[in-house]
Amino acid sequence: MPPIHPLARAMLLVALAALAGCDDETTEAPTDAAPVDTGDASPDARPPEPDGQPMPDSGPADSDPADAEPIDGSPTDGGPPAEPFEVVVGERVGPVLLGMSYAEMVEALGAEPAGFGADGAVLLNVAAPPMQVVLASPRLDGPAPEAVVIAAQANGPAGFEGPVRPGITRAEVEAALGAPTLTVGAIDFHAAGAAVVYEGDVAAQVAIWPAYTVAQTAPEMQPPAGATGGERPVIDPAAIGQVDMHLHFGRPGQIPDSGARFTTEVLPPFLQAYRPGITGTTLDPFAPHLGIRAQTDRAGSDHAVLFAVYTQESAGYATNRQLEAWLTDPANVAPDGLPWAWGLASVDFYNGYIGEDGALDEALAGRRLAALEGYFEAHPTLFVGIKLAHAHQGVAFDDARYLGVYDVAARRDVPVYLHTGLTPFPGASNAPPFYDPAGLDGVIASYPGVRFVLGHTGQGDARSVENALRLAADYDNVFLEISALGRPLLVDDDGADIPEPEAGEDQLAGVLEAIRDRGLVDRTIFGTDGPQGPGAVPRYTALVVETMTALGYDAAEQAAVMGGNFARVFFPPADDR
Repeated sequence: MPPIHPLARAMLLVALAALAGCDDETTEAPTDAAPVDTGDASPDARPPEPDGQPMPDSGPADSDPADAEPIDGSPTDGGPPAEPFEVVVGERVGPVLLGMSYAEMVEALGAEPAGFGADGAVLLNVAAPPMQVVLASPRLDGPAPEAVVIAAQANGPAGFEGPVRPGITRAEVEAALGAPTLTVGAIDFHAAGAAVVYEGDVAAQVAIWPAYTVAQTAPEMQPPAGATGGERPVIDPAAIGQVDMHLHFGRPGQIPDSGARFTTEVLPPFLQAYRPGITGTTLDPFAPHLGIRAQTDRAGSDHAVLFAVYTQESAGYATNRQLEAWLTDPANVAPDGLPWAWGLASVDFYNGYIGEDGALDEALAGRRLAALEGYFEAHPTLFVGIKLAHAHQGVAFDDARYLGVYDVAARRDVPVYLHTGLTPFPGASNAPPFYDPAGLDGVIASYPGVRFVLGHTGQGDARSVENALRLAADYDNVFLEISALGRPLLVDDDGADIPEPEAGEDQLAGVLEAIRDRGLVDRTIFGTDGPQGPGAVPRYTALVVETMTALGYDAAEQAAVMGGNFARVFFPPADDR
């Protein structure tokens, strides 16, 4: 299992002390989560890494919010309330409603609960009846009046009522909610808005968060719903500011069971029941305080790029239509008047793209590629590139059956972003033909007018990192993106698994040093692979800047990597396209 998320470490230290004071022993979180299955290549050694939807980020090794102090406040006490708190799945625990502000919650409870926070996520403890509340806060270390309730949990049987509550049997829970959507260890997740933690067959804890719709099969690709028109602008690289070009939006119900189980198991046990509430908040571009824009604002980024993905058999999917809705939202405006976020569209290679006989279904592929191309015609100022994830989509880099997507890129003069490097998600293909960019040599040579961005610079495998650097040096139309490099290599130059990768240095410094030494600074683009979890985007952004500074990148070089090169690749002058 990877290192615990810094937020989790801070919460864990304080939570154990805080919860130890509660009389009801059922407030302990489960500890019997199943081991993580991370895929083919030495799975036990692989920490969470890139290009998936929600992913807790371990942060840099020296990032330790141990100084996060308990929030001043008086826990509610004095014994059980006169009236039991009603647990309403997907809505509230007693007077604590999902979506209410911290100020409203304090007024409803009649007291200010004690708690602690880190990275804008806050966990509060109510003593009687014993419950917890999770908030998204504009304060990094605690609640502010405008902090928002994103989850709550009833702990122990005393003081609660309702058809789903602690103390009832599994059969009674399922009579009320039906069979669970997902089971992880002792936790049953119900899409109606509840996670039930069992001791034996008795509910010990009931966590609630917003309900979601389970839709693990992606709908057939559709053309854009509307059009905004305009022409793609030319953007001055010196004026664009900082751009995080790698961010995932999504919905909990669109993550397959294997991906949801994986992203639950990498959390510490006491946070696992809250996963859908935290995930749903961090994957929402405009959610208050912990959403994608809030995190990029904290990181100092002026603009962002959101990815559509069709990786429904590994990390989940987010459709072009859904991305269109976010990009055309009136809130998608930056202070400089440009969109806050641009988007990369994608294409669904599943569900018949290749027939049972192994041949390309030309009619279906044609319809999907036409739908993809339609977004660049309808929204040329918003959709600025194509996103592909061969490892997640089960497609080898040199498979000629998928070349049609590059024809779209050539016609529309948009860059193609490709995931390169390892991925831990079950259902992904962790073999070199699917992640080592060496397999792209022929494609890149065949499409000299298409700009290729190699995501993660091949991270995880020393061979694929070297091949990414080589391709950028050999071809003028190849660029490097440096997200997800804040962890050690897992595979060495000979293709052997590194026995203790956690003992090694993270890849970021080595990659940035090689980029500078090989004269590739002007080919390098910043991204975080966020949001992953609370605080992950600001932490990785700071790590990149700190590492460049330590390596001697000057101000002009840093500005190029953090935004200027993005403008040169995605918004070049017409003569350079």
